[in-house]
Amino acid sequence: MDIQHHQRHAAQAAQAAHSTWQAQVAPVGNFEVLRALPTSQVQAVGPFVFLDHFGPAPARAETLPAHPHAGIQVMTVLLEGGNEHRDSMGHKGTVKTGGAQWMSAGSGILHAETVLPELGATVHGLQLWARLPVALQDAEPAYRSVGAEDVPQWQYKGAPCGCCAVACKDASAPSS
Repeated sequence: MDIQHHQRHAAQAAQAAHSTWQAQVAPVGNFEVLRALPTSQVQAVGPFVFLDHFGPAPARAETLPAHPHAGIQVMTVLLEGGNEHRDSMGHKGTVKTGGAQWMSAGSGILHAETVLPELGATVHGLQLWARLPVALQDAEPAYRSVGAEDVPQWQYKGAPCGCCAVACKDASAPSS
C-alpha cells in the first residue's frame, strides 16, 4: 500500500471519530443486527469494517448456516446467552454470557454459528469485524474463545467493564 492510501484511511478515521451516525438494521441470515459500520455516512473506521449489535432477543435454537470469510478477523462479545462456533478447520467452541471469541479467517474459512437457548433465554452481543493486515491475509485461519471467568473486570463510573483483547486500564486480556 502506498502513503496516499494510509493518509486517506487516517483522514477517514479522524473524521469518523468526530462524527455521529445512525446505525441501521441489517439482515444476517435469519437474524437482524443493528449495524453501526458500515453506513451511508461511514464505510469503515481504519481497519474496522463492521460493528454489529445483536439482541437482546429471545434465544431460539437457530443456526447461521456455514458461510465463507477471508482476510478478516471477527471478535464476538456475548453479553447474554450462549453461542456455538464450528468451522472448516475443525475448530469448535462455546461462548457463554460475558465471554468472547475471535475467528481469524486468514486465507479463508467456512464457519457456522448456533444460538444455544439452553445457556440462556436471551441472546445479546456485539461483533467487531476488522480487515487483517496484508501480511496476515494469507495466514492459516485460527479460532479462540475466552470464558467470562478469564476476563478481567472492574467498574468505571458505576458501569461494569471487562478487557477481553489487548490491555486497558490496569487489566490485561488473557494470554494467547
